[in-house]
Amino acid sequence: MKLNQLLVILATAMLFGCGGSGEKSQPQTQSSDLPQDISTPPPNEGEPERTDDEFTVQMVTQSLCGESMSEGVVIFHRQDGRVLLELETDSEGVLSTKWPKDTKHLSFIKISENEGEMLREIITWADISEHDLFEKVSFISSECGCQQIDFDLTSLASSNPGYYISGLTNQREIVTRTTISSLCNSSDSTLLFIDNGSEQDVRAGLFTTDDGSIVIPNDSDFKLAGDRINLPNSLYEQSLTIFHINQNGQVMSQSSKPMYIFSHDTLKYYLNSESNTVASSEFNWATHSNTTQIIEMSGDIEPYQPIDLTTALEAAVTQFSEEATATVSPSFEFASVDPRIDQIQFYVSWRDPSNGKVQWRFNGKPSGSFPDFWLGSQVQQGVSGATPVSNYLQLNATNFSGEYEAYVRYLHQANRNIYTDFNTDFLSNSTYFRVDGILDR
Repeated sequence: MKLNQLLVILATAMLFGCGGSGEKSQPQTQSSDLPQDISTPPPNEGEPERTDDEFTVQMVTQSLCGESMSEGVVIFHRQDGRVLLELETDSEGVLSTKWPKDTKHLSFIKISENEGEMLREIITWADISEHDLFEKVSFISSECGCQQIDFDLTSLASSNPGYYISGLTNQREIVTRTTISSLCNSSDSTLLFIDNGSEQDVRAGLFTTDDGSIVIPNDSDFKLAGDRINLPNSLYEQSLTIFHINQNGQVMSQSSKPMYIFSHDTLKYYLNSESNTVASSEFNWATHSNTTQIIEMSGDIEPYQPIDLTTALEAAVTQFSEEATATVSPSFEFASVDPRIDQIQFYVSWRDPSNGKVQWRFNGKPSGSFPDFWLGSQVQQGVSGATPVSNYLQLNATNFSGEYEAYVRYLHQANRNIYTDFNTDFLSNSTYFRVDGILDR
């Protein structure tokens, strides 16, 4: 399958009213009304020339529950996007081979079944010419077979009448005598908070949850006194979430209120700040800019400016959208718009009878173009009857100060868990700008 033809097909399907989220009630067209992918892969050019450099990578699936090995396929692309070499990993997701000399891009493909539907997940990295940038490539799963933890709050309700508790759910709720609350947790401990309503008494308690027994919190269990977070005025305070992270990088809890941190040697604190959704005069796509900051134990947060929608950014995004839905490889120039932008992501997802559900995520430099990628034998050529699911363009501004290749190498270290990446120094004080529906013109 070729990228350019795919984007035209999906954009046309959206224009006819059968795209977007897949849940619109507009009349759908017949597949015969849409352009068809009738492209034929170029002939096999034989075994490519190899270098003496060894390329070794492992494909894994990561979730809050941990990491599992994933079999898959690695595609080595030429500069123009054609397939140079297509190789399968072993049963542990590992591929080791001599580096093909003319490799300029890499695609990693995982095929699985999700709720009875075939799912093809594709991660493509453009402008890759070095053999040692990838130790581990991670696919993300929201599925997590976590343990169910029960908390009996009867004793706490008796000793702390009128108090609120946070951490069991996304809501801050009153402690009642008859409450037995359940928590789905993947860590061996969890963090709960109580406050007296006026927030003059705000404390946290760390509870062990690995033995499967009912947890009965008492007032004496909440030993950690809270220190209020000092929110700088530059943050978008209407949407703030604090993540509490243990020393293993696991999310122990998250909450938007109360805005306190609790000194403990096994905890780190990160704040997620999201701006309002905005729309421009040129387009009506949903956009938002997000930042993540480390919270120091003093409660201080270093101010950081999200990426704002400017006239120059709007023009650059519009150009990308127009070219992505035309017959040319989409080009882009975002580095000059905001010099902090060091990576772009372009995501497109669709369903079709031949492939099931497909999720394709492109990653590249902030300036350049995407070639007309082929995906070898892993994605069937015909997308007749394709139904768009979602698509977006995301511009990332991390605090990584190195070159693009060093950035890719750092991101794919073997010890990195990208599911909880926001809690690393790599993504602290970072921001992104995302345009949903980049093909919906």
